[in-house]
Amino acid sequence: MSQRKSVKRLGTSLPIIKVKTENRNTNVAEHIQADEVKLMFAPRRYVVFSRFNNMDQIHIREYEVKAMKAMGQCEYPTKRGVCLTLKRLKMLTNRLQEIDEQLNLQDETPNYKVHLGAGIYASVGALNGVDLRRYWIPEGQLECLPTKSGIFIPIRQWGSLKEKIAELITSYPHLAEAEECFHQNQMKLVDCRECLPFGWAM
Repeated sequence: MSQRKSVKRLGTSLPIIKVKTENRNTNVAEHIQADEVKLMFAPRRYVVFSRFNNMDQIHIREYEVKAMKAMGQCEYPTKRGVCLTLKRLKMLTNRLQEIDEQLNLQDETPNYKVHLGAGIYASVGALNGVDLRRYWIPEGQLECLPTKSGIFIPIRQWGSLKEKIAELITSYPHLAEAEECFHQNQMKLVDCRECLPFGWAM
């Protein structure tokens, strides 16, 4: 059963959901802080909603367990993950159907990559899953290349991730109110580092 309580944030009362998920034969209560919500979609993998510098952030991230003398075993975030702004989350949710269609391709190897904002892309390839990753362009080159900063979601975890994202948006409706970037002219497009993180090289 879900338990609801409210905290004050930006002058409004927002629900925080504490969800119990089943990990094999053990019920694991997902960790919650006053300004953080963690929803587990796979063992030690979470959708995390938090605020940093007065900005909403949604992390899709893997955690690892470390032993601390004073606190025992604690989970800490790793570099395996991506950070999404509200616009980037909107880009991802608007393309879930496209991504699902690519995952369902059986007669050919999909080669799909979509820009979510800044240097972050979602891609589907031969590994039968979704790769959420930051890209960059080495000096002197024109093609963007993947970095080590990202997370691969196997197809067996993809459905659970979508469910947790939907659950988060249901609990925090303002997450769905963000809009994708739209520019009326090229001058404004040039100045947008969400749409053109690498300039006209892309």
